[in-house]
Amino acid sequence: MKNIVIIATGGTIAGSGDAGKAADYQAGRISVSDIRSLAHLKTVQMCNIDSNDMDEERWIALRDLIDAYGADPDVDGIVVTHGTDTLEETAFFLNLTLRHDLPVVLTGSMRPATAASA
Repeated sequence: MKNIVIIATGGTIAGSGDAGKAADYQAGRISVSDIRSLAHLKTVQMCNIDSNDMDEERWIALRDLIDAYGADPDVDGIVVTHGTDTLEETAFFLNLTLRHDLPVVLTGSMRPATAASA
């Protein structure tokens, strides 16, 4: 099995609210450690914010964290969970500044984890 690092930043993908409802939820409520049973995963909760609160300081911290794991020969890939409002800006920044060749995937969700069909 591959060794994957999941770096969580919050957003709707980590949101929760009333079960089965896609509206009236709060972003950044579920911890990344809740998904450890899927594979050989290392989970890192970098932050747990609404992606509208991503800024240059957090982008640099995320880039540095990804580069640190990217230097580990035991890591096969990195997944970053992120809110969708600023996902594109974060991906663009990382594309320009990452210093390794390891696969990095950014993913988000338009519905909170507690919504129907999340």
